[in-house]
Amino acid sequence: MGASHFMVELLFTSYLLVMAAAMFISGALATRIGSKNTLVIGLGLVAIFAGLCGFAPSVEALALLRGGWGLGNALFTATALAIIVGSSAGRTAGAITLFEASLGLGIATGPLIGGFLGSQSWRFPFFGTALLTTIGFVLAIVAIPESGGADRDQSIADVLKAFRHTGVRTNAVVGLLYSVGFFAVLAYAPLVLGLSATNLGLTFFAWGTLVAIFSIVVAPGLTARFGAVATLFGDLVGFAVLLAAMSLVSGPALVAGVIISGTFCG
Repeated sequence: MGASHFMVELLFTSYLLVMAAAMFISGALATRIGSKNTLVIGLGLVAIFAGLCGFAPSVEALALLRGGWGLGNALFTATALAIIVGSSAGRTAGAITLFEASLGLGIATGPLIGGFLGSQSWRFPFFGTALLTTIGFVLAIVAIPESGGADRDQSIADVLKAFRHTGVRTNAVVGLLYSVGFFAVLAYAPLVLGLSATNLGLTFFAWGTLVAIFSIVVAPGLTARFGAVATLFGDLVGFAVLLAAMSLVSGPALVAGVIISGTFCG
């Protein structure tokens, strides 16, 4: 579409800004209409806006539509894990592992499918996402048990009050800073790798596979041995060193750096 690097990055920024803002209200909404209804609405919005992205006449329109996509993803993200944990009958650790495994599989296969579809037309990955999300939408309606609102309606003020807790504030800042590095790999690196859509898909398939393996298998083992804080500290230091090294290389070495970063992201 002839977009500049700035406009390409805006496709991620518009999506994430809307998602971040909507997260303050998504939990409150779920306590009023139920987690299932919130999740289903979120999936429906993602399917609609992903499909509309495939018809976007310009990159500016695409950025606006990505914002709507971010709203749907916020509703989904706020409720998906809660539903899984709530349905786990006390097996919380296993439920979270199942969620991470599903997420890892999606992260790994998404770029592979997107790369194949993108090699045919830039519009096809959006249509493919819309189709897959529609299938998820139908499955959610049919398979997830009905859920009512919570015993007490949550307000936006309740969410903001959580930031009084030092641990919540610290985790929020750590998450923000980590996300900058994460999206430098996920959103910016493809612009400078010089690869075709298919080869980009293969590269991020390898990256996503490492994300899945290290999140499901390696991270729990390291956490059990060294503790969560020490493991996270070592992970962030390693990720920072790798990002610094990636800034000094190009070509195959940069591709290798992208793939290896999947270990730290996982």
